[in-house]
Amino acid sequence: MPLAPPLDAVPEQRARRYTWLLAFVIAVGLGGSLSISYTLYRTAERQWIARADASAERLSTVLLGWIQESYSTLSGLAALVENSQKTEPEAFLNAFEAIESRDTAVLLGSAAMLERNASGKWALAISSADFSYLEKDAKNGFSKLLPAIEFAMAQPNQFVLAPPIRTGDGKLLSPVLIALTKVKTPTVLVGSLDYTTLQGALAEAPTPKGFYLTLKGKFMATSDSRTIIQIDSPQAVRETLATRAATGGADLEIVWRVTTEYENGPAYGFAAITLAGGITTTLLFGMFMAGLIRRNRIIDEKVDQATAALRRSGEEQTAILESATSGIAFVKDGVIVRGNPRLDELFGFERGEQIGQPTRIWYPDDASHAAGGGAVYEQIARGESHQREQRLMRKGGELFWCRLSGRAVEAGDLAQGTVWMLEDVTQQKAAEETLRQAHELVRRAFGRYVSEEVAESLLRAPEGLELGGEEREITILMSDLRGFTALAARLTPHEVIEVLNLYLEAMVDVIGRYQGTIDEIIGDGILVIFGAPVSCDDHADKAVACGLAMQLAMRAVNERLVATDASELEMGIGVHTGRVIVGNIGSSRRTKYAAVGSNVNLVGRIESFTIGGQLLISEDTRGKVKAPLRIDKQFQVEPKGAASSVRLFDIGAIGGPFDLSLPRRSKPLRPLAAPLPIRFTTLEESFSGRTVHDGHLTDLSDLEASVQSPLALAVLSNLKIIVSRTAQGNPAGEIYGKVLESVVEAPGRARVWFTSISPELRTWLSALG
Repeated sequence: MPLAPPLDAVPEQRARRYTWLLAFVIAVGLGGSLSISYTLYRTAERQWIARADASAERLSTVLLGWIQESYSTLSGLAALVENSQKTEPEAFLNAFEAIESRDTAVLLGSAAMLERNASGKWALAISSADFSYLEKDAKNGFSKLLPAIEFAMAQPNQFVLAPPIRTGDGKLLSPVLIALTKVKTPTVLVGSLDYTTLQGALAEAPTPKGFYLTLKGKFMATSDSRTIIQIDSPQAVRETLATRAATGGADLEIVWRVTTEYENGPAYGFAAITLAGGITTTLLFGMFMAGLIRRNRIIDEKVDQATAALRRSGEEQTAILESATSGIAFVKDGVIVRGNPRLDELFGFERGEQIGQPTRIWYPDDASHAAGGGAVYEQIARGESHQREQRLMRKGGELFWCRLSGRAVEAGDLAQGTVWMLEDVTQQKAAEETLRQAHELVRRAFGRYVSEEVAESLLRAPEGLELGGEEREITILMSDLRGFTALAARLTPHEVIEVLNLYLEAMVDVIGRYQGTIDEIIGDGILVIFGAPVSCDDHADKAVACGLAMQLAMRAVNERLVATDASELEMGIGVHTGRVIVGNIGSSRRTKYAAVGSNVNLVGRIESFTIGGQLLISEDTRGKVKAPLRIDKQFQVEPKGAASSVRLFDIGAIGGPFDLSLPRRSKPLRPLAAPLPIRFTTLEESFSGRTVHDGHLTDLSDLEASVQSPLALAVLSNLKIIVSRTAQGNPAGEIYGKVLESVVEAPGRARVWFTSISPELRTWLSALG
């Protein structure tokens, strides 16, 4: 059995144990303080880098967006050149100025058109006034630009961003080229991307302080990287953030060098405060333990007091640590009694300056201060948490958006005070507004190329851009102008475009009112689908009502045409309902939302049977329409490619809720004093037949005629009628028409509706009337 230690050794042993315990506590305290401070130090550094990376990504996106937006000018000029038989310099430059005036960031300051002559050499056909370096290079046989021209010709209809060129006045420019395909002569459009303007636009953008740009690029599939823009930083670079992007056949590297000017560097203050506080607390605790060793009599009282103080201090420090990035305030009776350093930083006060001040100092006026009382404190008194976003005011008078979250220290007892967390959400609000404006801008821009419904659905769900489709029953509408080809032959290309734009502007507006999706616009023809991409049960009713509304809208179109001394237009519309495949077709580079199937082809056949001002619908559509219809006529036809005959209905009106009606088209015919000899051929797919027949016009109006011939004419067949000058005083000319009906009591006689008539004959017919 071991002997017990001497009585006088017990205090010595206990003292040694206390000494080791004190040393252990101090070591653990210092180690813990260092560990927590280092964690906070690394956290502050990572958060700073993350914010810098987000800003760099935003700036890179803006920079790349400006470069790609500059291509839209050449896209508009390419459409002008390809849609014109001959591009006049004045029209080209006017179009360039018009497109440039609409651009938000004018980076493409010059434009020109190059054509290759019969000898294979390139020549400058058209150039804007400020394209001096291109004109100089043209005199030298395009010695500098020729590699870029050949690269563009190797990949037509794609933009090519050529290597930078230093002009005589010191500007750094990159030629932007696109080779056209739908032209008779090899043609290349050239623009100049001004990096000086790009750098100036970036300087005016909200670029955070401490960000310095370096822009490099590899051009035209070369391996050499060239520095385009490099802005030197006055301080040491803390972080380098790079983004790579491909545009116009060039690989760009956008590098942002970030210095501690950005947000004054990482926020290490809280880590330093935590370290100092931990060390101080550890040393004080050690002194406290030493005092306990020396004074055993009062140890219990001191330990209880210290434990209670440490518990309260630990709870307060835990609350502060949990929301270290937010301002924290303890408020009692509307007065700020305690706050953390972030609270003073948030409002721009010196440390502790807010203590003892009323919360009214946070608000810009009495009304906004009152919004934080009353019902708010009733909610908090019930033990609930309150949160709101409100504009508050810093010490210097600056307003900012703040998110306030508050609760009672003790639920149900406001006398104990409330604790509030305040977070600056100004940048978040600005980002949300920027995103909303960007969403609206994209929706409007995208909506010019597809329907508003397609654009909105793709913005809400980008996965809708994936290739594929689904089978669905929809109603399809196809419209086409009558006699437009003959009219276009008498107009200049510019006049043709003006007439088409006037017509399409009115029709697209009507189609939008009836929730139609424009599948395609081909010249003067429009293909519209109802019931996709947004499903609806009344797609047949909307399609028929839309067709009637389009015919009624032609009145206003013709009034505007007559006011500009242009000829009036007539339009035929066919409508059919059936199952088709709808979805995205194309490739990963170019996709189109469209409807595909035999029913799409059938509606084109139905439309071909119409005359000007007429709306023909199939029996399938008639069976789906719920609203009452006025049917003026019906026909049994044999469309080309159809398995059986199709019954068509000539619709004159639709009842509620649409209530639309067309006027009756027929007019009484006037007998001629003597039959007017004619020669005519039947048309098939817009081409004249080879056999020419003789006949006579016996009765006339300005809309239709009675034709007598040995040939039995099929109903809804198309005719080309040639009229020669006769002794009756009529001029020579051509008439295009459609057979409305055969006169049963007079074999070989038929009523023909005029779809197009030469101006001289129309004038003669009006004089007869």
